[in-house]
Amino acid sequence: MNDEQNVSRRSLLKNSGAAALAMTMPVSVARAMYAAEDPRAAAADAAKEAKKSDKVRIAWIGSGTQGRNDLSKLVRMPNVEIVAIADIFDPNRELGLKMAGPQCQGYSDYRKMLERKDIDGVGIATPLYLHAPMAIDVLESGKNVYVEKLMAYTVEDAKKMARTAERTGKIMQIGHQRRYSVDYHHALDLLAKKQYFGEITQVRAEWNRRNNWRRPLPKDHAGWSEKDLDKLLNWRLYKERSRGLMAELGSHQIDVSNWFMGQYAANVAAKAGTPMPPANRTDLHPVAVVGLGGINYWKDGREVNDNVQVVFEYPTGQKLIYQSIETNQYLGFSETFMGRNGTLVTSEEKGRSMMFREPGVEEFGFEKYSDNKTKSNGKEAIVLDAGATTKQDKRQGAGGQALAGSTGDAATKDNWYLALEDWVDCIRTNRAPFCDHRIGMADVACVIAANEAMEKGKRVVIPDTAFHL
Repeated sequence: MNDEQNVSRRSLLKNSGAAALAMTMPVSVARAMYAAEDPRAAAADAAKEAKKSDKVRIAWIGSGTQGRNDLSKLVRMPNVEIVAIADIFDPNRELGLKMAGPQCQGYSDYRKMLERKDIDGVGIATPLYLHAPMAIDVLESGKNVYVEKLMAYTVEDAKKMARTAERTGKIMQIGHQRRYSVDYHHALDLLAKKQYFGEITQVRAEWNRRNNWRRPLPKDHAGWSEKDLDKLLNWRLYKERSRGLMAELGSHQIDVSNWFMGQYAANVAAKAGTPMPPANRTDLHPVAVVGLGGINYWKDGREVNDNVQVVFEYPTGQKLIYQSIETNQYLGFSETFMGRNGTLVTSEEKGRSMMFREPGVEEFGFEKYSDNKTKSNGKEAIVLDAGATTKQDKRQGAGGQALAGSTGDAATKDNWYLALEDWVDCIRTNRAPFCDHRIGMADVACVIAANEAMEKGKRVVIPDTAFHL
């Protein structure tokens, strides 16, 4: 990167709105990259912005494990105040209130909380089957909303949420946090824009764990019967409340595949002379899915599968092969994009995002200068480095090797933080979120179809209408 390019890029990064537009990424991610490249300047700019930023007042519904994870990010953000928390389970509500601070008021009925006029945005981290009615209530009350994935229990529920957001003009962001990862945006650039891996022919993704997914019930039932408390805390195990592994784990990785394959197809079309559509409207959606699953190990009264294996078919012929199991964690979690010239592996696990060159294929232009090489399964790989993987100066030397977001204050800004930070910024500036309701709706359609394919044991066609309002 020459000096002129460097100045130009930093100018974009300092102008957050321009950065998001020019780099097709969320503003929070652009800022994180700026912070990695020029920490002192970024810190000074952030301090100035914080002084003039309006305070955003946030309320939260559901302060269980995921809700408290979200709250732990929000309480660290400048000019963000958590003013209310609603949860029907007293112990969880008290834990959330303790995190939020003395200014926060607790509610057992979220609808009473929504009567307040001093709330700018409401987050929802409740069991899946409650997402749609709660989100619609939030939007109808005139407030912006953040909904954890999966967006909704049914496709029709997701469409109702989307229509309500568009009618009310309020912001609705969906919690697919990989869309807000610096590393994933870097990987996307290598795959879709630079096309180092050639024609992408297949995608594999998996999320494997060695646990029973069941949470132990506390000794203090807080007035609940054991059966009702089990349904409340272990809702993921019951069909009436959950869509199982495909929703809770698979949806994240289906989302990545749709996103990456769509951006790849759009860039291929652009090279052929067809203009690219607007950013984040270029996801590629599967047309069909087959699958197998079952309850084969954890026979403990659960109603959802403890293992799933599905294959999605894209309209361009590529397949996404997906697996999630709960008996062995050896392979962990990752997404793998296989091309004619090489392979890209992405993962939220540190150090597992890598790129491989196929034998006999010409070296990547920067490969010989990379200091970030390793061996994986006997093959040489370059560990992805959002700060420097492909940067070369005029002497063809590798750039610095510090991963963007891995040092200083930026180290604490993980994907969840950046996603919530961007939602807050969307509220302040009244702009559309990067991961909006249309993206979330598409992920719901894919999950529902995959579960249907496993239940019926046949190929399920996913109609195009499932992805459109």
